[in-house]
Amino acid sequence: MTSLSTLFTTGAHSKAHDALIGRLEESDAGSSEAQREKAALLQLLAGQTESGQISEILIMLMNADIYDNTRGTYDTMHSALYPAISLAERGTLREKRVGYMYIAQYGQAHTDDLLLLVNTLSKDLSSGCIPRVLMALHLVIHRPFPQVVPAVSKTMVALLHHSTSLVRIRTAQAISRLLSVGDGGFDGDILREWCDDNEDNNGNDNDNDNDNDNDNVHENENENETGDGWLVAKLHLRRQLDEQPRQAIYARKLRHLIDSRDSHDSHDNQQKNRDTLALHPLYTLHLLHTLARRLEQPVQPGQNEELATIPTKELLEQLSTTASPYKHAIGVEVMKVIAMVAVRGNAADNAAFLPLLSTYIGQLVGDTRANTPNHRHGVLAHILALPPHTANSILGEKETVYVMETLDHPDYSLRRKAAHVLKHVNIHILTQYHRLLHAANPQRAAELSDLVCTTG
Repeated sequence: MTSLSTLFTTGAHSKAHDALIGRLEESDAGSSEAQREKAALLQLLAGQTESGQISEILIMLMNADIYDNTRGTYDTMHSALYPAISLAERGTLREKRVGYMYIAQYGQAHTDDLLLLVNTLSKDLSSGCIPRVLMALHLVIHRPFPQVVPAVSKTMVALLHHSTSLVRIRTAQAISRLLSVGDGGFDGDILREWCDDNEDNNGNDNDNDNDNDNDNVHENENENETGDGWLVAKLHLRRQLDEQPRQAIYARKLRHLIDSRDSHDSHDNQQKNRDTLALHPLYTLHLLHTLARRLEQPVQPGQNEELATIPTKELLEQLSTTASPYKHAIGVEVMKVIAMVAVRGNAADNAAFLPLLSTYIGQLVGDTRANTPNHRHGVLAHILALPPHTANSILGEKETVYVMETLDHPDYSLRRKAAHVLKHVNIHILTQYHRLLHAANPQRAAELSDLVCTTG
């Protein structure tokens, strides 16, 4: 993530920038000053066409976001991605750096936004200009997306032999990240051969003197040239290469875990076996998280047949009865898996688990014994993890009332999350609620203005 000191030293030192920092530093921690500043900057950005002004506004936006104590609860920063992409594509070296920094911070890896950068990344990686190469690699490391691989794979393999050690290290890291989010696209034999050839090479061999091109992007190169930085990059790449053949077995591991029967001595062994999620919560989370990540990747021939091996129904059944303290965390990961299955599966398969899903969410909503803020956060997180059409299908009257009640909860973060659920499921309901609230409670209505406005 971008550091505060980096944002203060990227060239945006205007009076407006200094005044913004002053206002933010003087504001109370619990105030909404940062949110107001962000809204004003986004509005100002919409009318800008000059790249220098766009660059400065983006830096000011990132500074304001640092001071926003609700960052992560909701997000308006993605609305400035297109100006940032334009800087990365056509700006000067310094402006390009700001654009890449913003995209690395706020880009959405699983939307179409980053696809606009495929040609830019390809050109920068093959440019021969070290700062441009490193900025492109930095973005791939922080926001890897598999669609870029066909355009850059040959160039990146060539960069593994670059004369500058930092470029070689960053390239190895970038390839590792791309391998972690997608299968194929790189010649595994060539990469393994490269790892073996560099077994005793710490990456310090005869770097060319390119100081004139650096523009401060090499400021940490000396510490990365050490054996530690080189070794870590190489080991990460080797691990990703070794894991490639095992990626298809996570669904089978999960089913085996759900179907397993412990043979340990216990007077209540049958009850233990029924609550696998309580017995192996962390391992279950690991399998679910990895499986969801694999399902996010482009579909390969024959992969859709593997959806049938994912124990979706069994997981929902166990979630309904588990006593695991990790129930909500596991449940949200299950929702993510279901979301990806819903995207890739056919209508008949999706309809098959909707009744179970509806029953499970209904049980969470109706659990009055656990009616705490944390429980409400968990319930809302479950709904947000589902695709909008799926969430809309399972929300009955009871669940809708639950969400609407949460909109009036004393906890601000819960109110925000409930508003996000409404926006996720049906923006028209949120808009109508906002209009009614504006007349009854303008202060509360102001909390939702950004969500209503950013929907276009």
